[in-house]
Amino acid sequence: MQKELFPDCWLRIGFAAQKEDIVFNNLLCHINYDTLSEAFEKMKPNKAKGIDGVSKKEYGKNLKENLMELVRRIHIGSYKPQNKREKLIPKADGKKMRPIAISCFEDKLVEWVVGKILECVYEPIFKSSLY
Repeated sequence: MQKELFPDCWLRIGFAAQKEDIVFNNLLCHINYDTLSEAFEKMKPNKAKGIDGVSKKEYGKNLKENLMELVRRIHIGSYKPQNKREKLIPKADGKKMRPIAISCFEDKLVEWVVGKILECVYEPIFKSSLY
């Protein structure tokens, strides 16, 4: 099992979520260069390309600049997710097809970080008897 690169912010969010008097009113500060770098490391290189046709390898060629620009756009409010690429895949029965939406690589990074933030906020307060 690979050790997480930047676990401190995830632990802080998780511990804070367990306190009843804590109210989260700004989680945007956790979408930063470090968390997006972690998302980049977690992405598998063979995933399908989105509508922009950019792969992990291509995005990683100028990784620092790309991530810094992404953080800037997110924090000033100009980041907009791109359209998804639709792909039809066979259902389990093999007779019918179902659509899936494939995000562009940059959107996958943002989705991963936002998902991780929400997981850290809500996972500690779920009761094991809830499904």
